[in-house]
Amino acid sequence: MPSPNHQDARRDLDQLRADTLDCFDRLLADFTNELSATLLASARAARDRLTAGQYRVIVCGEFRRGKSSLLNALVQRPRLFPVELNITTAAVMTLSWSATERVTVHLVDESQPSGTRRVEAKSVGEIRDYVTEQGNPGNGKEVVLVEVGMPIEELRGGLVLVDTPGIGSVNAAHTAATNAHLDLADALVFVASATEPLSEYELRFFARAAARCRTVAVAVTKSDQAIDIDAMVAEVRARITKATGVAAASLFVQPVSALRLEMAVARGDDKRRAESGFPALGDYLWHNLSITCGVEQGIAALDVMEDMVRVARLRHATAYDAVHHSDPLAELKRQINKVKADIAAAKNTETARRALKDAITQADRDVQKALADEFERISGDFNNGLNATAFDPDGLVQKVSTAAVAVTEQSTKDLTTALDKIADKHLRTPQTTGKPGETIQLGQIDLPDQVYATEVSNFTRFRTRLAGANAYGAAGAVAGGVVGSVVPIIGTAVGAAFGALVGQVTGLFLGHQEGIERNAEKLRRQQMARIGEHVNKRIDSARRRAEQGLRYQAQDAKDSLLRAFDDQAKAHQETLAKTEQKLRDTLNAAADRLAEERARTAAALEAFAVRHEEVDRLRTRAEALSGNRP
Repeated sequence: MPSPNHQDARRDLDQLRADTLDCFDRLLADFTNELSATLLASARAARDRLTAGQYRVIVCGEFRRGKSSLLNALVQRPRLFPVELNITTAAVMTLSWSATERVTVHLVDESQPSGTRRVEAKSVGEIRDYVTEQGNPGNGKEVVLVEVGMPIEELRGGLVLVDTPGIGSVNAAHTAATNAHLDLADALVFVASATEPLSEYELRFFARAAARCRTVAVAVTKSDQAIDIDAMVAEVRARITKATGVAAASLFVQPVSALRLEMAVARGDDKRRAESGFPALGDYLWHNLSITCGVEQGIAALDVMEDMVRVARLRHATAYDAVHHSDPLAELKRQINKVKADIAAAKNTETARRALKDAITQADRDVQKALADEFERISGDFNNGLNATAFDPDGLVQKVSTAAVAVTEQSTKDLTTALDKIADKHLRTPQTTGKPGETIQLGQIDLPDQVYATEVSNFTRFRTRLAGANAYGAAGAVAGGVVGSVVPIIGTAVGAAFGALVGQVTGLFLGHQEGIERNAEKLRRQQMARIGEHVNKRIDSARRRAEQGLRYQAQDAKDSLLRAFDDQAKAHQETLAKTEQKLRDTLNAAADRLAEERARTAAALEAFAVRHEEVDRLRTRAEALSGNRP
């Protein structure tokens, strides 16, 4: 019967397992979508093991050390585990609690997903038909596992005894089967013999096994054959401690004798029963070891639960850092400040306006100078023509008129070209800050696309308006005036003036002919002078009218360009103001969402802290139970 301390420990363990499972289920419900498939599978496997409440105790040792006899004596079921010398299979046998007797045999079947199929035996008496040489020669039935369930009260606490094939036998499959089950062990009972000292092979195996399973114990069989059992136990403990590094004080070593137990049971001799060592071994297994395994299993589950909380928290912690330890709105604020600077610059138009006026004035001066130079050339060519030997008054006047018209038209075109370049340079609106369609990442917040102004002057519209309404109208007046002054044949209104000019020139020329007859040289000079004076006055008049026309064109252009500049500056300021407002609206919306995100991430981390504290409290209870176990 378990002592009161054992009963308290069992009750505390059961409550700890129930509380741990409750926490585990809530973690799985909350974090399933946030865990990797690998961690999720590991978590579910740990939960399933905890739910089952079973602790696998692997009983292992070298071949023919009495493992099966030890187990039979321990559960007081003689011949439950076959003890024949010729155990043919590498099958593993397990014994666990069951309300009714049952035997399940697992046979190799590659057609099944698990690689095995189950066969239910009728009774424990059929076990030999699967694991002995007599019942299963050469393991022709391909047995890999035999599971036995019996109503043995000592196993109700969850211990599952696992009898493994002996290591070091001629059949290598025996050792392989034992090694395969070590990874599933919650505890390890290593079986040695009092009649044979521990071999180096046994010590190496024990060292490897102890590295894979932290809870280990040693049972030394055939203790009735030892001369000095205490010395033998001390030697076993010392050699294992030296080989494995396991602390001697923490290593449970119990000598047992199945023969003494059998005799004690037959005679009802309690003293001899105690001397057999099995009551002490049973007490350790059914009470201490079951509590130890339960605590270790709970701690293993808590390790997985802590990993779940840590991994699931990581993503939320990253989001928390993004919105709490930095300024996600910094880019929006920078853009607003840039737009404000652009607005201030846009309001200061005086310098740009003056530069525009100066550029137009300079263009007018340059074209005016070129026009004056061309008219000077026309006048020079005319005067040279007067002194020619073959004097043709009609041809000379026609040449002067054509040249004057061409020069005037070219000057108008040159000024128009210069004004277009000035408009391109001085009337272009710079784009506002930012890129259209840009999305700003705010931690976990996706801000809406910003809308930015991108107005640019319509220079074609400006040129059409300027040329049609002002510039080319003035140019036409200038050209018409020049032609009317120099070539009167253009237009009825100036035809008479041109006829008078030709008549005057012809009369002067006829007078020139008569002068030759009367007083040739003197009269010729006088009349050439009169012709030159008259025509040069008309050339000078045409130049002045052309210059006046260019000034009109330049002034019209200046007025139009300045109006366009002022309109565009106003529109640019309005556009920048709208952009600033949109950015501010976006900033306000983002600030609201940032506040929500900060509150959400803070609440999430607080929830993780609560879960982590809950796991820590469970771990504290498990460690306390481990330290206080009987």
